[in-house]
Amino acid sequence: MRTLLLYTCAVVLTISIAAVITNNLSVDLDSSPVSKPVSVDIPNLTRFANQNSNSISGSNSSQKTAITIKAENMNQPHVLVINSNGSKLEGEIIMNSKVIQKFDNNNLEVNLSPYLSKGQQILEVRGKYEPASSIVNLELNSSGNNTIQQSSGTGKLDYQVALNVQ
Repeated sequence: MRTLLLYTCAVVLTISIAAVITNNLSVDLDSSPVSKPVSVDIPNLTRFANQNSNSISGSNSSQKTAITIKAENMNQPHVLVINSNGSKLEGEIIMNSKVIQKFDNNNLEVNLSPYLSKGQQILEVRGKYEPASSIVNLELNSSGNNTIQQSSGTGKLDYQVALNVQ
C-alpha cells in the first residue's frame, strides 16, 4: 500500500514538474502565506516563492530548495529521506562543503539536526543511480516543512537545499 501511494505521489509530482517546466513557472510546495522573501546564496536560482519552503528550478538538471527553520526548532529532528526504485543508488550527503555521509543503498534516513546552527547551511546530495529510468525521491521532513524532490531520467543526482536557521 505504501509503495502504491509513493508511486502515485511520484507520478503526480513528475507530471506537475513537467507542466511547470513547460509553462516556465515555479512550483510552491508550501501553501503558507508569504510573509517575507528568503535570501538564498545558491547560483542559478530562478525564483523565491515563500518564507518556509521553496522549490526552485535551475538552468541545469540540479534541483534547489530553500527552507527556513526557526532557531528554537533547530534541535528537533530534521530528517532527510532518500529512496529509489532502481537497482543501484550511491552518492554522498554534504553539509557546508563537508561530506557528512556516503551512501550506497536505495533507502536512507539521516537526521540533519546535529549539523545545524544559526545562519545559512547548504545541504547537497550528489550521486548517481541505475538504471537512469529509475525514480529517486528525496524528502526533507523538518518542523513544519515537508519538501519532496524527485529525480529521474539522467542517472545523476544533484540536490541542494539552503537551510536558513533564524
